[in-house]
Amino acid sequence: VEAAFRVRANWLDLTCPTCKHGYGGIVAVHLGTIAVAELRAEFGDDHAVVANGLHNLGVAYGVLGDATREKMLLLRVLEMQEAEFGPEHPNIAVTLVNLGNAYSRLGDVVRQRELLERALCIREHEHGPDHMQVAVVLVNLGSAYGILGYPLRQRDLLERALAILENQLGPNHRDIAPTLVNLSIAYGALRQVEKQRDLLERALCINEQEYGPDHRAVATTLVNLGNAYGRLGDPVRQREILERAVSIKEREYGANHVEVAKALVLLGSAHGELGDVNHQIVLLERALRVQEKHYGPEHREVLSALGSLGLAYGRLGDTSRKRDLLERTLCIMEAAFGPKHCNVAVTMAELARTYGELGDTARQEELLHKSMQLEESGALDRFYSTGEIEESGPLSEQQSTTALSAYLWWPSFARLCHRRCRKRTH
Repeated sequence: VEAAFRVRANWLDLTCPTCKHGYGGIVAVHLGTIAVAELRAEFGDDHAVVANGLHNLGVAYGVLGDATREKMLLLRVLEMQEAEFGPEHPNIAVTLVNLGNAYSRLGDVVRQRELLERALCIREHEHGPDHMQVAVVLVNLGSAYGILGYPLRQRDLLERALAILENQLGPNHRDIAPTLVNLSIAYGALRQVEKQRDLLERALCINEQEYGPDHRAVATTLVNLGNAYGRLGDPVRQREILERAVSIKEREYGANHVEVAKALVLLGSAHGELGDVNHQIVLLERALRVQEKHYGPEHREVLSALGSLGLAYGRLGDTSRKRDLLERTLCIMEAAFGPKHCNVAVTMAELARTYGELGDTARQEELLHKSMQLEESGALDRFYSTGEIEESGPLSEQQSTTALSAYLWWPSFARLCHRRCRKRTH
């Protein structure tokens, strides 16, 4: 691959000349590093074309999972582009989108939204409201709003993006599929699960036709589709779909990758719904180890395994272990999202129930009071996106693809806690 890349000497093109798909992972980072060195040797450190090479390298690091390195490179790119072109140039919009995604993977979705709103203004001013480049920003911005707990805004932005994409590309183009997946997440958060499932089935057909049955894009769609079937009360179908997704992800990323961990959490949920709680715990413990190693023990990404694991231990009668896991879950959640987040309320309700089972009525009452205050303030009327965001399509002819962070919430945990929170007042 490297030899062919050097022969072509098209340093800003990180796509395979045969299949026309972008290189990913270590290969993309390696080729991007070569490209930056060649561009610097030819043009100097501060040339605009070097910024393009750094941009591609930053995005490649993001796809590989190194969001910190991605952010550092893209901040440098933004600085170079603003000095060269000014703050409203179209090229800057591309950088803003990818930099926003890097911030999102590092946990700062509010900063992501700010950057995307700026990018949207640039794109609409440059191209008008119905251009493809506007649609790309709308997809990313919609997903950010979903993560922040605004599924109606998420749905509206993604419906607008989908209309643009379908008009420009047709209903079955490969670049439609990521928007269908992300839109399905919004409908899932709005509890329109049948609509969610239908969108995912459509996305799956497109991805399988484009990439074949064993591609990572297919796996992402399968994870979300399995989640939808679980919410529709079909854990057998959920398990079948998620086992296929795990198999693809393990082959694509390796057994100990965070992408595998996300699928393992939902697969564990399916086994739990089918009564095999011991196997659920095995899967969740494996997922948690991977997440902690990659993100650290206090990162919000560990919540997906941590909360579900607490409930699983509770089902086996280990209430003390459940309490400890939910206390840890609550601390991470409050730090990551603030004390008024919807899932803070439902976690408090479940934790209060757990303390009641352990005979600690003082702590139980304290948590119930806080949870009720959040419920009365309307926190439980906001539902948060539950799904794995799929990568968006190419941002421009000379830039790599946007790699959206894959946020996987724990819907079965939140819904269960929410039901119990409601029941406590009866």
